[in-house]
Amino acid sequence: KRKSHRRNDNVRKILIFSFVILFLLSVGYETFTTVININVSGTVKRADYYVSNSGSDETGNGTIDNPYLTIQKAYNEASKVASIYIMNDVSENTTINMDKEKKITLTTYSTNNIVHSIIKTTAVNNYMINQAKGILTLKSITLDGNNIEDSNSGIYNSSILNIYEDAAVKNFIVKNHNGGGIYNNGILNIDGSIISDNKAVEGGGIYCFSGTVLLKNGI
Repeated sequence: KRKSHRRNDNVRKILIFSFVILFLLSVGYETFTTVININVSGTVKRADYYVSNSGSDETGNGTIDNPYLTIQKAYNEASKVASIYIMNDVSENTTINMDKEKKITLTTYSTNNIVHSIIKTTAVNNYMINQAKGILTLKSITLDGNNIEDSNSGIYNSSILNIYEDAAVKNFIVKNHNGGGIYNNGILNIDGSIISDNKAVEGGGIYCFSGTVLLKNGI
């Protein structure tokens, strides 16, 4: 009987000890999880970024009151899903490289229904937009080649490009090469937009080399 009581006492002690350990682990896990969540929430990026011709990439933070100067800066700072709002006509002096797995919407910010333009300058010596990874959607924005003659298309797409809802790609003139407005090697969806006044050896508006194009309600 004494042996039986001792075994029972040992079993009870083991059960109590196990319960205490599990309780401490659960409390520690919850505390640890809370700390991690706090740390992560402190570094969450916004979903909306603003760009203005009077903004700054050095002192701006991409808010509506303190916008960036360039789309590239806004893209680099953006979270994986974000909208970049163009607050007025902006001129781009370098290629906008979209080379991350992000889902970006590039659109106009306006209080009077004006569609703003992203305008190419002679300083751009490559594609105006290189859409290499992720998904880029253009909405209510104009990409303007400014009738500058060179050897590069307005947009080079090797990923997914959507041109929707009053977006326009125009005035790109490509010499000795194909694809004036868009050179497509990926997936291109066009709906309710305008591709016009672009020139190239072949495919002044769109040149599709090995990708696919779905055209709906576009000009």
